[in-house]
Amino acid sequence: MNRFMKFRSIFFFFLLLVFLVVACGPSRQTASPSGGGEVPSGGENPPAQGNAPSSQGNRAAPGDRVVTYIEVEGIGRVAVRVTFPDAPRYPDGAGVVVDIATFFTKTNDFYEDLDAAPIGLIRVSYLWPGKESPSTGARSDGEFDYGGETSIRALSEVIRFAGGQIPDVNGHFIGDISPFPVLTENLGLYAFSHPGIAAVNVLALYGDTLNVRYFVGRENPTVDAISAVELGYWDEDENPVVNPFYHFPEDYSPTKISLDYSSVRWDAEKVYRQSPEYRGYPYFDVNQNGRDDEGDFVLSYKVPTMFGKRFFSAALTQALRENGALTEENWPSDVATPEEAAQVWDFRVTPPRYPLLAEKTPDLKVLLLFCKHGHVQPLPDRPQVHQAYDGFRAAGLWTRLNPDAAYMLPAKKFPGYQDHPANTEPQTWDSFDDWAYEPLPGAAALAAQAAVAEMADRTHEGNWDADIASPLVSFDASPSVGTSSETAAPPVSSASGSEPLSVVYVLHVQVVGNDLAPYTDASLQTVDPKQVQGILETITAISKVAERHGVPITWEFPQILAQGVCSEARQPNIFETLSAAGHEIAAYAHADSIVSAYRTLESCGFAPVTLGGLLIDASKSASPQKTFSEELALAAQTGYRYVTVDLAPSEDARRNPFGALCHNEIGAGNDMWEETHNLLFPWFPDYAHQNICTPLPSGDILFIDHSHSTWMSGANGQMASLLTDKNFETLGNWLEGALTYVEEHPNAGPASWGFVSHLTEFTKVDDGTGKPSRDALDALDRFLSRLEDLESEGKIRLVPAREIGAQFLP
Repeated sequence: MNRFMKFRSIFFFFLLLVFLVVACGPSRQTASPSGGGEVPSGGENPPAQGNAPSSQGNRAAPGDRVVTYIEVEGIGRVAVRVTFPDAPRYPDGAGVVVDIATFFTKTNDFYEDLDAAPIGLIRVSYLWPGKESPSTGARSDGEFDYGGETSIRALSEVIRFAGGQIPDVNGHFIGDISPFPVLTENLGLYAFSHPGIAAVNVLALYGDTLNVRYFVGRENPTVDAISAVELGYWDEDENPVVNPFYHFPEDYSPTKISLDYSSVRWDAEKVYRQSPEYRGYPYFDVNQNGRDDEGDFVLSYKVPTMFGKRFFSAALTQALRENGALTEENWPSDVATPEEAAQVWDFRVTPPRYPLLAEKTPDLKVLLLFCKHGHVQPLPDRPQVHQAYDGFRAAGLWTRLNPDAAYMLPAKKFPGYQDHPANTEPQTWDSFDDWAYEPLPGAAALAAQAAVAEMADRTHEGNWDADIASPLVSFDASPSVGTSSETAAPPVSSASGSEPLSVVYVLHVQVVGNDLAPYTDASLQTVDPKQVQGILETITAISKVAERHGVPITWEFPQILAQGVCSEARQPNIFETLSAAGHEIAAYAHADSIVSAYRTLESCGFAPVTLGGLLIDASKSASPQKTFSEELALAAQTGYRYVTVDLAPSEDARRNPFGALCHNEIGAGNDMWEETHNLLFPWFPDYAHQNICTPLPSGDILFIDHSHSTWMSGANGQMASLLTDKNFETLGNWLEGALTYVEEHPNAGPASWGFVSHLTEFTKVDDGTGKPSRDALDALDRFLSRLEDLESEGKIRLVPAREIGAQFLP
């Protein structure tokens, strides 16, 4: 055989081999090109919806979320979700931040507290071993040990994947999946609340094998007495309740908290409505009379629950036994014994770990984030922040208390914010509010983003100066804004009066046309997980846009939807998440659900003071005044104080009969409605005499009017399926009329203007299962950006309805 024939034979054999490999190999699907989608990975655990993007061109799109798995020795597969921003923060790519998950509280889905996409970073979240995600079907192998050794080992591998050190089960590194270069050398950890314990543990035990460059810890507990909320907490009215036996500085040290537990007793009958499944709580018998009564300090319901039991601190648990408050015979089965508490807490406190960091992570940089109003702890000396600072500094680490002003002030939500150089601490820790940021609506989310952005930028630029004059990197925090094909509405003008106009955004959390959502039928026994997922995703997407601009929303939940969402085992639940971000949890009801809506939200931990939806029954009644007045009386009796309504006389009389009934004389200062499309001045309706048209200054229900929903109409006069800039242009014109009226009537009194929308206008599918629309969210983003500018100029103030009402009710 000559050389040509031999070469040809080899060539055709090679082609045949390639053909067989391609034909027999696994097929691959491309990540959604539209962006913002959920792209599941391949493997046995994920739902069979396609395979993960590969390094051969099928990458995720900007804005996508990818679920994949990593293999952890001794555990099995651990689920990981990677969320990509719309655009990378840096010209050379995007850094990565791992969002540490909760473990004291329930974690039945991917826990994602930090929204890293607006700051151009890649977020990596995960499921602890033994946990699953109802929203995606993903599940991690192994058993859940509540932040124990198994959890920390799994977390170390998640971090190694995020840092580009190991591939997923498909052989893909994070850079193979990403739509843009991944800067794995710019890797950080972020932990809100007790997940900070896991962050310190993983760094102390595995830090020398990880590429972690920085850690941002937001209000992380450090020792068991703080985790079990034994030093103090906020009551239902957000008043501080402080343990009278804790004294700073006598009871503080960098490694422990010393409390006198000699007076600890057990109230066997104590029950909190927030946790009705638990009966009995410890209390400090301050007056030594053997009873839990006024003046005693009883512990909060917010005690960590692990392995089916409540875990108070090791010292308190031991005191219950030594004081005779509990014995082996009557020890509650849902409370850890002293032996169990000592064993479990030994691994879940951070002071013993800090010395290890000097060896394991000598180059780690740390930022400790905290607000003037701590999310759990009310103590003025903030012992958890103090202990963390002492520990990190003792390990020789660069440590900063709250972000540099260069990253906080541009957000426009931190007026008067003062920063202090890194590696410095207050002269006295018992009063240092000037080191914290104000608890303004949306501030928590923005502060977290500012902190992570600063640490990522410092890592990228190699700048660890104690103080900086300006942001190290210029980045557009809203890259999606301006991508819509619609023409943006012109900026809204404003009044120049000294008193800003209060502006409220009311959102009816309704699936229009399906009053049973998220249940499958009228028996309300079965929740549709797809509807729950769609509803929660839309709520979350809207709230994130609002929080970006510091706009608190009054979320009005119907009873059935609230019940269905609250029944889901998600922690924190959607109500807690919204409330923590500064939004208001309110009710939407008609006559048959005024009470049930209140009770449902109350059982979820949020007793509403604001109610919407009452006008509908009155508009259908033969006696509108009587019907509306009776509903208002029931609302006041139930516990509501503020009612949002749209009573502008220009509305359709079939929907609002009160224009004719009241001869267009509704409330006080009623000549503005043609310009403002609502009634600018809240008033107390005289419902006791069945005359809601007339103000009653001594009343107990306050009307807060908002514009009618006709601003959301499309070109055909019907309600738009998705909101556009044209809709917001109409709304902006109405607001301009309100601002002009306020300017022309500077002495008319406190005024408010509001607008309303529903979930429906932000999703293409109206049955509750649809994904949020990027175009509709972008249109809202642009409008809220203008509102933010007006607020920064002092012309309006963005508030929830309850804050408007607080001006009028004692």
